[in-house]
Amino acid sequence: ESLTMKKLAVAVCAAVAANALWATSYYVAPGGDDGADGMSPSTARQTLAAALPLLTANNDELHFAKGTYEIGAEFVTELSGLKFVGDTGVARDVVLNGQGAHRFATFSKSGTAATFDSLTFSNCYMNATWVEKGAPNVCHGACVNFAPREANSGASRVFTNVVFAANTNASACGACVYSCGSRYFGCVFENNYSLKGGAVCCWQNTGAGGALFRDCSFISNGSGSNGCCLYPVEGASGCLWMSNCTYSATAPLAVNCRSREFVTSQKEIVVSESANTFKEGTAFCDKAKLPASWQCRQ
Repeated sequence: ESLTMKKLAVAVCAAVAANALWATSYYVAPGGDDGADGMSPSTARQTLAAALPLLTANNDELHFAKGTYEIGAEFVTELSGLKFVGDTGVARDVVLNGQGAHRFATFSKSGTAATFDSLTFSNCYMNATWVEKGAPNVCHGACVNFAPREANSGASRVFTNVVFAANTNASACGACVYSCGSRYFGCVFENNYSLKGGAVCCWQNTGAGGALFRDCSFISNGSGSNGCCLYPVEGASGCLWMSNCTYSATAPLAVNCRSREFVTSQKEIVVSESANTFKEGTAFCDKAKLPASWQCRQ
């Protein structure tokens, strides 16, 4: 019986390894063909609508050639370990455009991992009905949403050299990403706005378990409450902060709200100036994104 169990364990391990080994790379390019198999740069598909359904197994990869791709129907998946890679290595070469109406993806299963590398998310938008705590948070994360309301699951969720520009969450938390325990390296967040929780949000965590940032830039981001950039944060170093502000329903926003960059445990805190760089600038202020009763001061 012991030998049988050992054989079973070996078989399970082999199956897991084979699943990772058999994960497939797919390709999409503006000059591609949606009727092609998408399995090489020369047979790339043309649109996201045709390329995303190719991702059917854990650890599959989607590689993007230089160009702009319009986001239409949201990609909703339970798969883990998916990789989305801009093949030029220059984030602004590959633009995923939400057209002011769409989110790119929701990872609907708890504990899913994902990797994003050398891409730009622009003009993504979310406006859905707020749901009570404990329900799927469909209204969070205008670009990417790790939907289950969970504390840091330990899953690897890594964004490297990714630009988030002019994304809006008009309903809830996270103008760019909703995820607990995600990691960001060399990313740029500019001109993003959310009703709550800044550019990156995890409503289930405060302090430890929040997002971690290294060598990122936060420029002209805004939020109605709970931190104009991040809610909450585990740590940040080597980052640039300029003109990020939290709007207030009772008072005009302040210029260069240095103490409002982060929120941890519902309290505003000052980022360590020894580990980050702060620069003066013109405060971000877009009256069109504010309720009519709110004030806005340049």
